[in-house]
Amino acid sequence: MNTNMPDQSQLSFLAVGPGRSGTTWLNEALRHHPGLCFPLNVKETMFFDRLHDKGLSWYADHFRHCKPGQLCGEVGPTYFHVPDAPERIKQAIPGCKIIITIRDPVSRTLSGYRHHLSKGRVGGSLTDAAQKMPSIVDSGKFSVHIPRWLETFGKEAVTFALLDDIQAHPAHVLRSIYKFLDVDDVTPPPGTYDRVGVASMFRHRNLARAATALAD
Repeated sequence: MNTNMPDQSQLSFLAVGPGRSGTTWLNEALRHHPGLCFPLNVKETMFFDRLHDKGLSWYADHFRHCKPGQLCGEVGPTYFHVPDAPERIKQAIPGCKIIITIRDPVSRTLSGYRHHLSKGRVGGSLTDAAQKMPSIVDSGKFSVHIPRWLETFGKEAVTFALLDDIQAHPAHVLRSIYKFLDVDDVTPPPGTYDRVGVASMFRHRNLARAATALAD
């Protein structure tokens, strides 16, 4: 455990995405486990990519509420395709376990495009959207990014969850992740296995853009 982390917490796992591959479901499902603790009042800290300059003390403060014995972690889909993220995580949390959700790259890209279109972040064709927001395509290049995570953390510290498996056998996937994290197998509350994160389209794009800016 890094000495900059609070005494009562032990940051030990990260689910690194990418987005539109089951990360929202995973975040909701894991947060119900009493042995796991997640950042306070935020879904994602974005520390290891966008906000790394804030320092480990700032990051550690997100886990100040965690109880002794809980394993602290985060679902951070924006980390997956960032070249510096694996090494930053390794330096801060040497024993960190990594969960990578996987989806067919084409369907993931299309889902990402529809998601950002519905939020008013992009417009026009998929090509136009990818030029404005390259991560729509880049974050789904599994053959490029997965080797980086495996090389940094080792095969024994990385596990994978396929979106097809999540949709077909969510209970089995969740149990396998519990086993990987070495926590008790608990029964989540009703609704945990429902589909999460379905993209929806706003009828008025300008309203969607304004609402997304406010939400951000």
